[in-house]
Amino acid sequence: PTTPPETKQKQQQSFHSWLLETNTPDTFAYKGSRLSFVAICCAAGILSGIIGGVCGVHGPPIIAVYSLIQMDKDSVRATSTAISI
Repeated sequence: PTTPPETKQKQQQSFHSWLLETNTPDTFAYKGSRLSFVAICCAAGILSGIIGGVCGVHGPPIIAVYSLIQMDKDSVRATSTAISI
């Protein structure tokens, strides 16, 4: 059973519109520049990979980023679940 291209495109458009509606610029508490935020996220990702490779615990650097942007715990859990699937 394959999804027709029109249906798939409508699903993608609805997801993108939902994403834009729910993630307004004031959603995150981080008020620094976009470049510094990207640098922090990249550093956290690299550190998470290194720590995960060494001892199998990937979470602490990523949780620090979630703390930095003051993301609520339900969103963190939903994001982590979606990534894990």
